[in-house]
Amino acid sequence: MIKSLEKGDFERVKKKVDKNLEKEALNVEAAYLLTLYYADKRNTGAYQLDSAYKFVRVGLGLFDQLDTETKTEFAEDGFTNETLTTVKERIESTAFSQADSLYTEESFRDFVLRFPEAQQLKEAKSLRDSLAFVQAEQEDTYQSYQQFIDKYPDAVQKPDAEKRYDKLLYTDKTRLGSKSAYADFIRDYPNSPFKSEADRKLFDLLTFDHKEESYQEYVRQFPDYAYAALAWEFLWYKYTDKKAFFKFYPDSPAKYKKLATVDSLKYYPYYSAESETFGFFDHKGVMQVKPSAVKIPEDYLCEGVQEDYIIFSDGTKQGTYNKIGEQCLRVEYDAIEPFSQDILRVRIGDKWGLIHKSGFEMMPCKYNKIEPLTEGLVKVSNNKKWGVSTCYDRLLLPEDHDYIESTQGTIFILKSGNKVGVIKESDLLYAENSITVQYPYDDAEKIKRGFIEVEKQEQVSVLNALGEVVIPFTDEIIETEEGWLVYKDSTVTILDHFGNRINENVFEKAIEGPSYYAVKQKGQWGVMNFDGVVFIDVTYDTLSFLGKKGILLEKGDEKLGYFDGEQLVPLSKYNRIKVEVGRKLEGEVYREVPYIIAEAKNRKMQLLSENGEIILKPRYNDINIINEELVMVKSGSKRGLFDLAGKRVVSEEYDGIASNAPGLYSIFKQEKFGLYHHWKGVTIPPSYDVLLKPYGNSDSVFIAKKGNYGLIDIQDEPIVDFEYDELKYWNDSVALVHHSGKWKLLNIKGKYFLPEVFESFRLVKETDDETVLITYRSTGYGVLSNKRGRIIIEEFSDIINLGTVEEPIYFVERSISQVGLYVILYFDKDGKLLKENILRERAYQNIVCPE
Repeated sequence: MIKSLEKGDFERVKKKVDKNLEKEALNVEAAYLLTLYYADKRNTGAYQLDSAYKFVRVGLGLFDQLDTETKTEFAEDGFTNETLTTVKERIESTAFSQADSLYTEESFRDFVLRFPEAQQLKEAKSLRDSLAFVQAEQEDTYQSYQQFIDKYPDAVQKPDAEKRYDKLLYTDKTRLGSKSAYADFIRDYPNSPFKSEADRKLFDLLTFDHKEESYQEYVRQFPDYAYAALAWEFLWYKYTDKKAFFKFYPDSPAKYKKLATVDSLKYYPYYSAESETFGFFDHKGVMQVKPSAVKIPEDYLCEGVQEDYIIFSDGTKQGTYNKIGEQCLRVEYDAIEPFSQDILRVRIGDKWGLIHKSGFEMMPCKYNKIEPLTEGLVKVSNNKKWGVSTCYDRLLLPEDHDYIESTQGTIFILKSGNKVGVIKESDLLYAENSITVQYPYDDAEKIKRGFIEVEKQEQVSVLNALGEVVIPFTDEIIETEEGWLVYKDSTVTILDHFGNRINENVFEKAIEGPSYYAVKQKGQWGVMNFDGVVFIDVTYDTLSFLGKKGILLEKGDEKLGYFDGEQLVPLSKYNRIKVEVGRKLEGEVYREVPYIIAEAKNRKMQLLSENGEIILKPRYNDINIINEELVMVKSGSKRGLFDLAGKRVVSEEYDGIASNAPGLYSIFKQEKFGLYHHWKGVTIPPSYDVLLKPYGNSDSVFIAKKGNYGLIDIQDEPIVDFEYDELKYWNDSVALVHHSGKWKLLNIKGKYFLPEVFESFRLVKETDDETVLITYRSTGYGVLSNKRGRIIIEEFSDIINLGTVEEPIYFVERSISQVGLYVILYFDKDGKLLKENILRERAYQNIVCPE
């Protein structure tokens, strides 16, 4: 049969094989013949490499099943396993050549599928994968790379395909650049390598303006997203009132309840000689930040830490902790300083940047200067010019401005060259495209209540905090407490704060008084209230304001006064007028009432009521109201006092009278001092060397001096004899006196000294509630309270208050010079020991306040 095949008699071979197969199962010989039958290109009608390959693989399988004797017989005829293998390899080679001639992904893919045992399989797969990857590259879409990965998961190009797929997928899904696009991507593709970038983009889009409501919206919409924790940090640090934070955010993370207990506390440094590092403890002695800082700012040593962050150093660079000891800023900055409520300004080298207190970098260190403008915008400079940037380092205006100023955080004045522009914060922050600033003005300046006055070609206009025109360009604008006086073409219009006219009339002139406007029409003056109502007709020649409560009107020789009453008061007979205010009891309420002080024709002063009624006749050289309750008169060179009803309370015999304390008036005569107690109606004659001073809050006991100091009562009777160099209030029953070169505590009633004697003292606290002193005597320093007695005994080398007046923390040291040791103790306001430390000289120098 082989010879028939060699002769090309393919039909005879096929018939013979088919006939044999009808009688018996397929055997090795038949499989071999069929292989050769289908593999011969001359057999044009039946040439099929697939069939040939099928039969040769079957033949090899059948050959392996033969017993040894049969294989030997075949071998003697020259037919072995190698015979079939050679044919199989020839078929595979031919098939690969065919695929290679086509050189397409499909041809090599078909080869791999049809000839899985071919020696060329690896090469075919490689060529298939390469051609498929080229096709994916040509399409260059995330779909094309996804198809490639799905079809050929073992291809060497798969990692590159995956990278390109991830990048193109991210680009396509977020091409709109919208918040929803990034949020959907994060939700739909949580394992994407671009998820972190999408997280940051979403956070930036929502919070770029650095406003509370933006962070609030982020945590509301995306509570489980990557930057939710950071958004909470921003919200937390925006609040100084932590109670308000929890009121608005009751479901905030538990961390902030812990922070709330310590953020407002003052911390105090503690030095560990063992680790040579600093830690910090609170007012109860609890170590809130364990020792780890190599160096801390010097002011911490003297004052402790009140801020909600702690600066520390590794010796060269600085970082920060929060108040629960978490490191926030990495130790990489040359300087850290406060910038705003929640942002720190940091420096590396000579460049400044911005970092949130949580440690999140907002602006890298890239500018020579950074200054705050608004909550979300800053001005930046790398030269002598300024630009505007967001806190998140998005430059909105280039650095080409000579001057940039914010007005109430809503509008900016920009100066470039000789021209000035005005732009709203919102126009900068929320512009979809780059913004072109116009510079139409010659000048601009902030005025009261957030308004801006702009000037152009010698005309002025007023803009409000939204940049809206309140007053169009005109000749002159004068701001008043209640609005504006607008001058144009020699006339004036009166407007309220919103630019609305309060009166339809146009005036020749207007002047703002303390309570009214003076207005002029046709050469005559009248008075208009701030609501625009003219209540004194415009018929007077001149008008002037008398203090807060009076108006003087003149018409010809007639003078009239208005003093908040229902009628005008005739004043023609007086040379000059002034008005001062007193307090008048009406029912249970005191009312401010104007009083008229007038000079009569005899050139003497008299006092009139608001209705012109005479209270004091014209007998005095001068009259003044003091403390809104008494009238001081001067007769010649002497002074006296009357009440506001005209009753004399102190005769005119004193060289001087002055207010001392509520209801108390010092009187001075022949270089001696006394006192008039108005509420009690008692006078202490002037016989003392200095002003009498109330003892504590008493209005009946006074510190007085006759040569030396003592105490007297309201009846001018001595309570404590005049034998002390100094006398100060200690408490109601004990006085602090300086006697025989020492400070002592004197029992006022018993006239004996308490067992507390010291040489000098420093005030820690002096309030109505308590006085606390750091005292010193030969045995050392201690602390003494007028309320709680001896707090710290006098046996220490020095005492410094690191705390506040209300919450002192005493740094107490005792040196043991013989062995070079320092015992450092920390006491609270009640003398309770909080911490103790024993340090050698070098370590001690690290913790002691250098002042």
